[in-house]
Amino acid sequence: MKTIGTAMMLGAIFAMGIGSQGCTLKTQDSSRFAEPIPQGSDVALGVPGSPSAVGTTAASATELHIDGYPNSGGAVGGDYAFWYAFTRNVTDGVDLGTASILGTISLVVQLPATSTTADEAVWGPGGDALDPAVWRLTVDEVATDEYDYHLDARPKASTSESDYRALLTGHGYGDASPSHRSGWFQIDQDAYNALEPLRAHDSGTVKVTYDLRAFPKTIEADVKHTADAAWFDFVVTHDADGSGAVSANANGDISTPPDGTYETITLESRYDSTGAGRADVEVTGGDLGTQTVDSSECWGTTFAESYYTDDASWRPTSGDVAACVFPHAAF
Repeated sequence: MKTIGTAMMLGAIFAMGIGSQGCTLKTQDSSRFAEPIPQGSDVALGVPGSPSAVGTTAASATELHIDGYPNSGGAVGGDYAFWYAFTRNVTDGVDLGTASILGTISLVVQLPATSTTADEAVWGPGGDALDPAVWRLTVDEVATDEYDYHLDARPKASTSESDYRALLTGHGYGDASPSHRSGWFQIDQDAYNALEPLRAHDSGTVKVTYDLRAFPKTIEADVKHTADAAWFDFVVTHDADGSGAVSANANGDISTPPDGTYETITLESRYDSTGAGRADVEVTGGDLGTQTVDSSECWGTTFAESYYTDDASWRPTSGDVAACVFPHAAF
């Protein structure tokens, strides 16, 4: 989920928040409008074998990177199990991408707002000297302890209110609400592309829904492309003992090289507190037609493959199923 375009958007948000501090005299307390935005540290949960610090470069979760599957030989760089690497990359991408976006917005709303009313606070407009867009963040209280927020931008040369486009929208809850630390936000990649064609390159939307109130903590990333037929829905779960899971439903091209035909992929991947885990995968459609292929892979605490099987003879069965820390997932 954390792409170059999104990273540049984050930098612009922060520059907008700092730059707007000189725009207007602040006369009202805007601190309650910061309540619906969780801090990035609430999301930086990590997965065994992965970095957990906010800001660490993470793999993108907006693409289905499974090149080489099913003929990877059970290993990727460093002899890691194929689906362990995929699980780690998706988890890092969802966790760290969500933490970066929420964390950056949280930094801005901790600053005094440029203007406030009884039910709205606005930061901006502002931006840095080299930014082709002018940015503005608005938080509205839509019910008691319930908030909508939106990040808007317009071309730097424009002075028209109608030229603002919403690049990010979201919903969250205040400290007194039982729903506090849950919510959602959505990024409009096409709107960002129109404002920043030099650096933006993704298409479609990314909607992130999160519940960080208690374990198991969950983050769902729903990705839809407009440039092609690809879509991905990832659900990342973290438990208190460090174990977790990734569930995925996706429409993607698994051929190597890609042949433009999209398969439907269902994945259930689980790992325990040591990092040992199992992934069960079903693939159908596309080049497979009406055939459904079921495959499973297990890995141990060193993340090397300990068992593999599939029912289409993509690769020979290898290892011992008794080495698996989980039974086959029920789809």
